[in-house]
Amino acid sequence: MSDPDVLAAQARESLERWDLDAAAKAFREAVPLYRARGEVQRTCECLVELAGIGARTGDDEGRRVAVRDATEAAEGYRALGLRGAEGIALYWAGQAAYAESVEEEAGFYQAALPLLEGAGGEPHAPFVYACHVAMGRIAAQDRADLAGAEAHYLRAWELLSHAQSRLAPGSLARKLAEVVLKRGRPEESVAWLEKAMASLDAVSLEGARREAAFVQRCLGEARQRQGDLAAARAAYTRALRSFQHWGMDFKAREVDALLRALGADDT
Repeated sequence: MSDPDVLAAQARESLERWDLDAAAKAFREAVPLYRARGEVQRTCECLVELAGIGARTGDDEGRRVAVRDATEAAEGYRALGLRGAEGIALYWAGQAAYAESVEEEAGFYQAALPLLEGAGGEPHAPFVYACHVAMGRIAAQDRADLAGAEAHYLRAWELLSHAQSRLAPGSLARKLAEVVLKRGRPEESVAWLEKAMASLDAVSLEGARREAAFVQRCLGEARQRQGDLAAARAAYTRALRSFQHWGMDFKAREVDALLRALGADDT
């Protein structure tokens, strides 16, 4: 087939059916055809779609290809003066670079954020939210910049209405709880964890139950920091049972060790 418009339409229909392999194949075939016609924006649109698919589903090589697709799209959009679209492309480059290099990933988000914030409105706001969540995660790694992590997460909280997942409020509240706990504020951590559980309890999805296990694990630590060992033990026990139920053996062993240490502290 030599009509890129038909290929792109077929690709988007495949995306709606969640047939990502078929979508990627059609978008990939459309790219050189759009290039040959000199349609830079259409080429970039296909490349961004490919980057998004690769970032979500690709193996290591697939993610590297996705980074190349996204950066090529960003360059094309930059030449066209489409700053918001350039920011979206750079966001997907960051997503694709996740397993490759923290520094590279962070660099893409840092480049994307001012472009997305400058563009404002839909469809950019969900990507502004997602950039802040990602940058908060990076800042929190190894306690590298807890103040920065909290600032990014709080900004994301302000943009929560643009999140595209029903689990987002609970997950983000839990992330904030973990950061403020590491910053020595257990009471505030508990308040965020209560928000997290209230949100997750309202979602009847398996993912909500898994997320709740992490909330309980953090709640155990927060209660322990407050000196309420009975409440800490109860939260750790709930977390342990959940991790065991979901087959998350490493996390179950981690919480079991915390419970054992708590018992030793009691004696």
